[in-house]
Amino acid sequence: MSETVEEASPSRPVRGSESPPVLARAHTLTEAALRTEIDRLPPALSKMSRYHLGWCDSQGNRTDPGGGGKGVCLALPILSAEAAGAEATTGVPGAVALELVHIFTHMHDDIMDGDAWRRHRQSVWKVFGTGPAILTGDALLVLAVRALAAAPGAGPRTIEGFADACLDLASGQALDLAYEELPLDDIDLDAYLAMAGGKTGALYGCALSIGAELAGAPASTVSALRYAGRELGLVAQMVDDINGMWGDPAVTGKPVLNDLIRRKKTLPVLAAIRARDSVRHRFVESWLADGSVDESPDSTADSTAGAMLAALEDANARAFCDERAEHHYRQALAHLEALQMTATVRAELGDLARFIRHRRA
Repeated sequence: MSETVEEASPSRPVRGSESPPVLARAHTLTEAALRTEIDRLPPALSKMSRYHLGWCDSQGNRTDPGGGGKGVCLALPILSAEAAGAEATTGVPGAVALELVHIFTHMHDDIMDGDAWRRHRQSVWKVFGTGPAILTGDALLVLAVRALAAAPGAGPRTIEGFADACLDLASGQALDLAYEELPLDDIDLDAYLAMAGGKTGALYGCALSIGAELAGAPASTVSALRYAGRELGLVAQMVDDINGMWGDPAVTGKPVLNDLIRRKKTLPVLAAIRARDSVRHRFVESWLADGSVDESPDSTADSTAGAMLAALEDANARAFCDERAEHHYRQALAHLEALQMTATVRAELGDLARFIRHRRA
């Protein structure tokens, strides 16, 4: 067994919840280029984008950086280029394009999900309005295409792959909306995987292959990286669902039990539906009970969400979610192990994969 998989064994200490150094390196490599692209937007749209990234407050006043997220979509293209034997800078245009898409999806997701909070402060739509947030997201997508098209090495195959990933994102979001409308009895793992694979899977798959594309890597290398990225995207979505249910609000930046209060059909909910009849019945009964969806839920909503959480615990939902996330994590490692790359790049990819698997926010 290779060192990469062995180091990730559950029986050994895991440091995956700590930020790996590659995230800071990716931020340093891409910050100037990302700021240049954001500054190309009309002033009002630029301000909303900078607010989302934590670069300014709602009035446009500059703030200390650090509120813009983890930076996984910046790091994956950098490592992708290095995995193909190229310099890290080769992956910078892909990293910027993917980060612009990532911001766009967050802005639109927050609107569609009704999420008023992201990273410990109000979402863009809540501060600036729904219409302006939609327009900003649209502009960011166009900006991403322009940024990638201008990159050295960005041929038709690169642009086509990027466009396909964006279409998969849209398809995944459409599946997500449809999934939320399904009766509880009709949700299943296959539908969940199709939805998550179209959303986060497509994003991470593109991110972990686009640097290699820009480096002119063989199609087999690009394909293996894309498959690994898609698996890591599934892991990221599942970990999001776990943290949304059991995470510390001080760390996640979202209200406690927010997903349950909003009746969002995440992976833990699927575990409850698959549980034995008595547990399933208790969960469904609480799910169908009236509850507030206000930002500051009342005692009825708290009581309802608490009852659902108790049923989830009896259904061993967290263990189910962890098992699924671990499965896809292992699949990603298997795709990566098949590739030839330097020991340094392999170690950094392993560190980032563990971070995605074990993060707490």
